[in-house]
Amino acid sequence: MQKLMDYFFKRKLKVPRPISNDISVRVKNLYAVYDEKQENQLVALNNISYDFKKNKIYFIIGNSGSGKSTLVTHFNGLMISRYGFVQVGDIVSGDHFDFERQLLGVIDSYDKKIINLLWRNQLDQWTFLVLFSNEVNIQQARILFEANFKQKPISLKFIKTKNNHELITNPYVRENTKIAVVRVDKNVILEINDKMNYEELQRFEFIKKEIKTNYHLSKKIKRFKELRRRVGFVFQFPEYQLFKDTIEKDIMFGPVNLGVKKSEAKKRAKFYLNKLGLGDDYLERSPFGLSGGQKRRVAIAGILAIENDILVFDEPTAGLDPAGEHEMMQIILDAKANNKTVFVITHTMEHVLEVADEVIVMDEGEIIKTGTPYEIFFDQHIINSTSIQVPRVIAVINELIKKDLKYEILKQKQPRTIEELADAIIEFKKGEK
Repeated sequence: MQKLMDYFFKRKLKVPRPISNDISVRVKNLYAVYDEKQENQLVALNNISYDFKKNKIYFIIGNSGSGKSTLVTHFNGLMISRYGFVQVGDIVSGDHFDFERQLLGVIDSYDKKIINLLWRNQLDQWTFLVLFSNEVNIQQARILFEANFKQKPISLKFIKTKNNHELITNPYVRENTKIAVVRVDKNVILEINDKMNYEELQRFEFIKKEIKTNYHLSKKIKRFKELRRRVGFVFQFPEYQLFKDTIEKDIMFGPVNLGVKKSEAKKRAKFYLNKLGLGDDYLERSPFGLSGGQKRRVAIAGILAIENDILVFDEPTAGLDPAGEHEMMQIILDAKANNKTVFVITHTMEHVLEVADEVIVMDEGEIIKTGTPYEIFFDQHIINSTSIQVPRVIAVINELIKKDLKYEILKQKQPRTIEELADAIIEFKKGEK
C-alpha cells in the first residue's frame, strides 16, 4: 500500500462554493450516521444533494424513519454532519474539506461496508477506474460494475491491464483517478499486491485541507448565531418551548439572544403576537394559562420575531383541530408572501396538495422524487412504494378517470381543494352542453 501512497499528489485544491442568489439552502453529499462505530450502524441520510430555491414552500414527506427530520435539523446547525455539508448563503456547516485527485488504493470486492465508507467521502465526485482483463467484454464489465452501485459515480473509465506494474505506472491512473476498482466479477481479478481492506480504509487518513475561513461554525460562534438568525425552527410541539413568566418575555427571548436590541424586540413581540390573532392584553399574561392552540401561536410568534429568511416546521399541525390546522397553513402561506423560504414536514397529504410549491419525497435516507404535488400524487410507482396516502381530491379524480377518460382534463386544471374540484367539475360539465 505504501507503494501506491507514494504517488499521492500533495497539491491542495481551493474549495469554490459560490451559490446563485436564487438558492436558499444547498445540501451536498450529506450523510448522517447514528451508532457509526457499531456494527449495526444506522445511515439516516445517505448522500443527499439538492439545491432548494428561495421563496418556495417545500413539503418533505415520506415514511416514518425516512430521514425527514434529520435532514432539516442540519439547516440551522442543530446537527452538523462529518460527511457532506449544508450551505445557507455564505455560511457552510459540515465538512469543510475538498479531495484532490489521487490514487487512493485498490479495492477487490463489493463489501457493503467498504462502499458505504467510500460514499461518505464524496465517492460520487470521483472518477472510477475499472480495470478488467481481455477475457471480459467492456460492455459486460460496465453493466456488472454499475449494477453494484445504487448511485452512479460522476464518470467511469475502463482500462484493460495485464499486471500490477501497468497500474502503478499508468499516467491516467496517477492523474485522474481517486480509486481503482479491480474486481468486476469473479472472472475479472488482477494480481495486485497493494490492496486496502475495510480496516485499512478506516485507518487511512484522506488528504484534505481545512479552509481557513469563517465558515467553520465550531470556531466562529458569531457565524453560528447568524445561521440561527437566518433559519428558524418550529418543532413539532413548539408550545413545550415556552418557559418565561410572561408572553412578551418569551417572544423577546430569541431576538434578544441573537443580538436584537430590547426596544426592537418589544416591538416585534407586540407585532407578531397581534399577527397571530392575540391582542396586546396577552403580553403580560403567563403563557402557561393559555389553551393549547394559543400556546402554539405564542411559540410561533417567538420564532417569527427573529425574522428569519428560512422557516422550518416539523409536523406543525400535530394535535390541532381543523380550525387550528387552517390557521397554521395560513401562517405558512403568509411567510412565503413575506419572501421567506418554508420547509414543512408532515404526514397530512391534504395540506401538501393545498399549499406546497414543491414536494420532496424521502425514503431510507434518500430523496427518491421531487416535483409538484400533482407530479408526486399521480406517480403510481411512488404511491405504491411508500405509505403515502393520496389526498381526497386526487382520489376522487382517479375514480372519475376510471369511469370515463374525459375526466383526465381535471389533472390539467389541478384543483387543490374539494371546493376547487367541485368548481372544476361544474365548469367541465357546462362545457359539455
